[in-house]
Amino acid sequence: MTPNELLMYTECILSLSKEREKINWLDYHNQKKVLDNESYFTHYSVVFDSTNSEPNVRHIIGKKRLGEEKFLFSIKRYSDKTHIKVYLFY
Repeated sequence: MTPNELLMYTECILSLSKEREKINWLDYHNQKKVLDNESYFTHYSVVFDSTNSEPNVRHIIGKKRLGEEKFLFSIKRYSDKTHIKVYLFY
């Protein structure tokens, strides 16, 4: 990740009032469920686009709750911008 992408990632985590060092990542089995249907679990999603100045936080009410806090991270790079998304399932 570039220094700018690391800053964007950090901003996403901080906007959820969490610390980077204390993150538990979502396991592969549940990642597959989320990738098939983003609203499978209730969660917060934070989107930060390199063309914006602040992250955008959304609360999604899913079909189920995970029962514990777990994170999922995605990054998409385009020729003119970077798009970072952090999910907090609970």
